[in-house]
Amino acid sequence: MTSVQYSSTGRFIDLVKENSKRGNSVQHPAISINSDGKYFDISYEEYYNIVSHSANHFYDQLKSIDFSAGRNVAFLSASDSHYLWNMLGLMATNVSPVLLSPRNSVEATIHLLKESNSRVLVYQDVFAPMAKGIQKAFPDLVILPKWITKYPECLSPVDHKLLIPLKSQEEELNTVSYTVHSSASTAYPKLVPQLNRVCHNVGYRARNEMLPYDRKELNFFPLFHAGGVMSIVIATNYLMKSTILGPDMTPGSFPSPKMIIELIQELSPKALVIIPLLAKVLVDYCEKAPRSEGWDTLKTVDFVRWGGAEVPKFAVQALFDNGVTPLNNIASTELSLVMSCVPDKNSEYLVPLTPAEGLQYTLKDWGNNIVELVISKDDPCLACVQEKDEDGNFPTKDLFQIISREPLLLSYYSRADDTIIHVNGEKTNPIPMEDTINRCPYIDACAILGTGKQLNTLLVQLKSDEVLKSSLNDVITSIKSFVKTANDSAPSHSRIYDEMIYYLPLNNDKKLPVTIKGNLQRSKCAIMFEEEVKQSVEKMESGNVSDETPGLEGKSSEEGGNTESIVKACLKSSIDKQLENSDSFFNNGMDSLSGMRFRNLLKSKISGLDLKVTDIYDNDTVDKLVEFIEFSKQGKKPNNKPLEDYQKEVDDYIARYIKSLVEQPKVSKVYALIRAKDDAQAKQKLESSFSQRFINISPENSTKIVPLAVKLHEDQLGLSNETYKLILPKLTHVHHVGWTMNFLKGLDYFDDCIAASKNLMKLSVLSRHKVIYNLVSTIGATFPTTSADVTSVPESSLSTKLLNAGTCNGYNLSKLVTETVSQIWSKDYDIPLHIHRVGQISGDTINGSWNITEHIPLLIKGIQVMKIFPDILESTLTWIPANTAADAIVEIGAQDQTSQNGIAHIINPNGYSFNIIYDTLKDYGIGFELVSVQEFIHQLKTNPEYQNADVNPLATLTDFFDTVFLSGHDIILETKLTSQSSTTISNCPALDGNLMTRYLKYWEKQDFIISN
Repeated sequence: MTSVQYSSTGRFIDLVKENSKRGNSVQHPAISINSDGKYFDISYEEYYNIVSHSANHFYDQLKSIDFSAGRNVAFLSASDSHYLWNMLGLMATNVSPVLLSPRNSVEATIHLLKESNSRVLVYQDVFAPMAKGIQKAFPDLVILPKWITKYPECLSPVDHKLLIPLKSQEEELNTVSYTVHSSASTAYPKLVPQLNRVCHNVGYRARNEMLPYDRKELNFFPLFHAGGVMSIVIATNYLMKSTILGPDMTPGSFPSPKMIIELIQELSPKALVIIPLLAKVLVDYCEKAPRSEGWDTLKTVDFVRWGGAEVPKFAVQALFDNGVTPLNNIASTELSLVMSCVPDKNSEYLVPLTPAEGLQYTLKDWGNNIVELVISKDDPCLACVQEKDEDGNFPTKDLFQIISREPLLLSYYSRADDTIIHVNGEKTNPIPMEDTINRCPYIDACAILGTGKQLNTLLVQLKSDEVLKSSLNDVITSIKSFVKTANDSAPSHSRIYDEMIYYLPLNNDKKLPVTIKGNLQRSKCAIMFEEEVKQSVEKMESGNVSDETPGLEGKSSEEGGNTESIVKACLKSSIDKQLENSDSFFNNGMDSLSGMRFRNLLKSKISGLDLKVTDIYDNDTVDKLVEFIEFSKQGKKPNNKPLEDYQKEVDDYIARYIKSLVEQPKVSKVYALIRAKDDAQAKQKLESSFSQRFINISPENSTKIVPLAVKLHEDQLGLSNETYKLILPKLTHVHHVGWTMNFLKGLDYFDDCIAASKNLMKLSVLSRHKVIYNLVSTIGATFPTTSADVTSVPESSLSTKLLNAGTCNGYNLSKLVTETVSQIWSKDYDIPLHIHRVGQISGDTINGSWNITEHIPLLIKGIQVMKIFPDILESTLTWIPANTAADAIVEIGAQDQTSQNGIAHIINPNGYSFNIIYDTLKDYGIGFELVSVQEFIHQLKTNPEYQNADVNPLATLTDFFDTVFLSGHDIILETKLTSQSSTTISNCPALDGNLMTRYLKYWEKQDFIISN
């Protein structure tokens, strides 16, 4: 910012003196204030005189204090005109005020005093008991009452003195002018010091936003927040912009809409600057009041500007409809002005945003056109921030939806920490839902919570005066109608059912916590209401259901309803759709949330029914479910062939993986975490795994391996405290490889695996080193979120929107969930993360060892037994040998994480077809004929000869081949970035006749197949 004009000393406060000398060149006042019931103007010369009187007061009070160890002076007061003069007077003496919000708790205030190392606390009289109480805990803390400005005495000219001598201009530019803090979404806000240089730069950036400088603006922003400092202190002193300060009020008072309308009538401002909550209240007032007492006055201002939070869309639309331009300027404590507003009443978004002039930033992709704004470390307006990414840049945690890329227009989406991440990886943006629900006349405030849960819980804080004037039925009916409206525009996984609404008791001392801007403090709220949320979720998961579900009156087994009619009625209530008896629930709108409610409704209507959500997954049509329920009543299961589990630990390449690790020269120790009853059994299992796969490890490398018996899903991995603490200081890499495989089970079947990943991530967080976390995922994780028209999947993060119901088995979903959660942990805890999406692993290239329990060997055996080959000859294969996959994961996993290698596709980049297998089997002497896929499945399912698992082990996987393998998701997984990161992948050998023959010979040695 080469055009920025700095003060002659480098201190921002000295612009006040310089303005006093050039104030005669402007016709407008510096500021208009109302300290005793009447407004009066203050010129730039008088402005400087008041600041000088304030500075002299503080010089006299503080001159005996040694500030050599720190310049900070804390200031605790409500915002008024006296606040302005106290703040500027302290700055003029060359100490640095720390602006404390009066809404902070005592604990938060003490925390900020400690963090800032403040020597002095200046307080407003109403906070005297708190200040004196704090002083008892900190005897060295000097406490002083706030200076009260006296007019007209303080308007007279006077010189002032400095408590700390000035340095050079360059040194002063890099000195802290004042400190603000975050608005405390948690118990302890964070300090954000503002350098003198940054204050000047902020003023320069805002120069066009504030034009014209003589426009009369009535400003209600509080001075202890960044927005107030920018629009009142910085704009007045850097830009010489005139401001009308909101009238002084009793601490704790809130300007009423009627007062604002009356002030507009009295002062005739051309702009109104207010906090978002006040904007909503003002619109509500104007909508209800006669036009002559509301809109007719408000429309005399050119615009209403707010910042810091979103104003509900209905209020923004109402401003447009009544001739008032709404302006939503996004600013932050760390950066001041971030986004300028481009109001457009014809736009769906009404108040689109564009980055402020000169902003240095990048947009971090969150998928689905959602981006996070990341500010460059070189941005001249960036304050002294603690939270930086690995490149030193500042992630704002503000999410925006891209409306247009040329020109770049954005719509505010939510805070990243407002976004609810459910246990299944789905995301909920609660803000638009809460805005809709808060419009209910009986609701004072509401909060949607659900992070880490499958379900959202709605907390409702009622307006007691409105509720007591109405019947309970009217209140509940109204609230549910607004919840329904919110649900109608929300994703299915975000819906709030009646059972998940928790009403806070009237006159309850425990209220939903909000900031002065009206923003819900979601993190604090989650802590305060943890038990209430837990109970509502547990009730829902255990089968709780609303007594007033419409459409189910008279539908129960006790009232004579038959099972089919009850199932259909409950189904329609759950997904709002009538299905044919053979239609799949999950192909017609049912998801895990509506599936749970469907289960609950059925249990409430069918006496004594024992039904799990997974039973609905397994019986996903009316016909199947009715049959299942009828048999369940008799304590039986339906008379169809039971599904055989296809489960195994991925031992094949885990063993090779360990071999690859210990062969790395930099690796000194490998803790092999193995499910076993004790360490001795763990060692025996590992040695057996090596032996079965002909894996030889040198004695030198063998000493690197420490087998440990674990229970990965338990806290501390089931290890003793001693062992757990022994591992922590030594860790540099964590590899999560093992995972139960079963393509026929629901998501909850994999709870232990997901818990294991969480515990391993926790291990990474607690380690002393910056541990690199490696998650071995699957290409199957990409299937549920990839629509049928997509032909390729890049090496990037996945959406959580499920688009392919046929691939939403529990195995794929569990990997998708774990990928999503791991990326969240990686970001939140700054853990380098590699996700390795592994495709079909074939046997190794050395011995041809390929586990005969896997589905490809079983398919080959089935082909030999049945003497038929399914016509999938042109299907593309990307099988990767087990040893190649292990080497590639070890190679990539040892690298520092970059944008290029964070997600890898561990597949063979050299695709080939089933023709190679077809030809090799023929050459090996195995006879068969080619049949259609449908015929192959038909023979497998219906021919009694082929259903004998002892003869044809493929029979154990009948349903798997029917629903997963032969109807697989035919897409290309990209490997460009993976090949660049791994020479092992780029040099991966393609399957040819020689390698396939090696596999056949291995299976023959195992007496698995017989050559002819």
